[in-house]
Amino acid sequence: MPSPAAPAEEPSLSRNTVLVLTRLPVDGRAIARQLEKAHIASTLYFMVEPFAQRLPYSLAGILTIEALSFRQIEIVKNALATQALWSDVPLILLTGRSIPLHIQTYLTELGNVTVLERPLRPSSLLSVVESAVRARRKQWEAEALLTHNASLNHQLQRAMTETHHRVKNNLQLMAAMVNLMAMEERPVDSREELNHLITHIR
Repeated sequence: MPSPAAPAEEPSLSRNTVLVLTRLPVDGRAIARQLEKAHIASTLYFMVEPFAQRLPYSLAGILTIEALSFRQIEIVKNALATQALWSDVPLILLTGRSIPLHIQTYLTELGNVTVLERPLRPSSLLSVVESAVRARRKQWEAEALLTHNASLNHQLQRAMTETHHRVKNNLQLMAAMVNLMAMEERPVDSREELNHLITHIR
């Protein structure tokens, strides 16, 4: 069964969850039962604000057309605008035979939306959800790889900076030795002085 929507839920807890926004509890429970058969966790919402708040961190979002108005679409759109550049949360919209034209225009602003007309077979819903979940998990794999590469790049930059300082310090030490030798008051034999300098450097 779906988890109850909890205001104190941490965003990280949504990472393995499909969020469901519906106006009718019977719709929400029917969707949750189908997801449960495929071992996909879901959280059911009847209010758009908590749904939208957790959406950027979730596996996917399922919305019924009855739960959407201009205001609700705007709230979802603003929430999705906060997601990282690599992130593209899949949304699945369950509609009737047709979507009102004035709603269609706004839906395009939500981005990654798949529209399913009802009535539909449970297998069709599960197929689309599973595809969305796979795509979302690929996004997270890409994000983990980017984070790892960024960490390696940071470590390399630190190592290069440290090497730069060490080489610079050693060169300054060599220059100081040459200056000391130049200040000594004794006859100069270039070959002998060069060998003496090489010995010091080694």
